Amino acid sequence: MKHAMATVGAAWLAMWAASAVAQASQIYQPPVDSGPQDKSSTTTNADAAAKAKRDQAAKPSRKGPMPATSADLVAGSQIFDKKGVAVGTVDRVDSDGVVVATATGRVKVPLEAFGKDAKGLVFSVTKAEFDQIVAGAGSAPAG
Repeated sequence: MKHAMATVGAAWLAMWAASAVAQASQIYQPPVDSGPQDKSSTTTNADAAAKAKRDQAAKPSRKGPMPATSADLVAGSQIFDKKGVAVGTVDRVDSDGVVVATATGRVKVPLEAFGKDAKGLVFSVTKAEFDQIVAGAGSAPAG
């Protein structure tokens, strides 16, 4: 049983790390300098509003879920996949992971595998990928 959990843990960490690297690889592109401008003209409210809009657009935006905190991991919370499909619920939270209850059984997942978006807790994989990971770890219930 511990071997099955270690297998799930290693698979989750590998997928989560790949997802984090993919998100980090989105490089920030600074706005293009349009060349010299006449600095003698006064700034109007419309100019200030346009500049604020350009500055906001130039800021890198975070797409996708944020990492979940320990406060987000509460027994009974529903967990979704990256497409919004329900995967299971949090059965309990331990110091070394979260036991996730699914239709096919229970499995312990590392704390780092959880993200959080507007809908709630989320995994960075699809339900089908999660089911494959669980099946590959063996069918022993998480203790």
